[in-house]
Amino acid sequence: MTVDRQVAQPTSLDPQIWHMLVVSVHEADVDHASDVLWRAGVVAIEERVAETSSESDSASRVELWTSVGEEVEGVVRQLRREAVACTTRIEQVPREVADTWRTHAQCAEVTETLVICPSWKIDPHPPAVKVVRIDPHDLFGLGNHPTTRLTLQLALRICEPGSTVVDVGCGSGVLGIALCVARHVTCFAYDIHPSTRPVVESNAALNDCVVTVVADASTLPDGVADLVLANILAPVLIEIAPDIVRMSGDDTIIILSGLRADQREQVLSAYQGWSVIEEAEEEGWLALGLSQTR
Repeated sequence: MTVDRQVAQPTSLDPQIWHMLVVSVHEADVDHASDVLWRAGVVAIEERVAETSSESDSASRVELWTSVGEEVEGVVRQLRREAVACTTRIEQVPREVADTWRTHAQCAEVTETLVICPSWKIDPHPPAVKVVRIDPHDLFGLGNHPTTRLTLQLALRICEPGSTVVDVGCGSGVLGIALCVARHVTCFAYDIHPSTRPVVESNAALNDCVVTVVADASTLPDGVADLVLANILAPVLIEIAPDIVRMSGDDTIIILSGLRADQREQVLSAYQGWSVIEEAEEEGWLALGLSQTR
């Protein structure tokens, strides 16, 4: 595997200039690389034919252009961890060009009665449909990824009105906000991204609800959650298992997502004493509902 390490953090302070991560892969590796990028939290991927000096090479290589904000190094580390054969570089583009994905963003149906829509889209729905409006800015969570839909579908089947929910790795806050709208829960949210608090609070205000963003998940009391949501990469689900279990009580349900079907057993091995009570799959992605083994 080759990963070009010329991906230093951007130094420009010009808010009108955006730094795009460009991942160059062979055509056969596009799906693998794209899966890794989606799970790393990118909000959009554009495929382009690579420009090379060799016509034959140009036909066999594809460039994946994606906006990753300040998380360039983390995304490249994830590509390396998952053995994606690629090279990477940073391209500076005007911010309005980086944001062209917004023009094509669409509403995502979670269930027949719950839809997640980009906040800038006007898309009428019947009165019986609850609409959650989200602007992810540069964070993961527009509602259109299978793991987001799977997590919410399980949560809506499990979550009782008025429950206390903790969203670990919350991104834009879409999961907690959707449950606030649909189930009137009390929600705490946590993510390591520095932009988390303003983005989540802005999205909560868009939906007339409140989500409490904490700076450190360890500050949440033991057993605080009735429901824990963790839609994160499989290695992180394993790493943070002790924190998730600590904030869970005897009757807490944990929903894990962001893992592929072939990572199921590895992730579950980190949650000893917990059993799968719900499971859903879409396009090779899994969401697992866990409760303590009786």
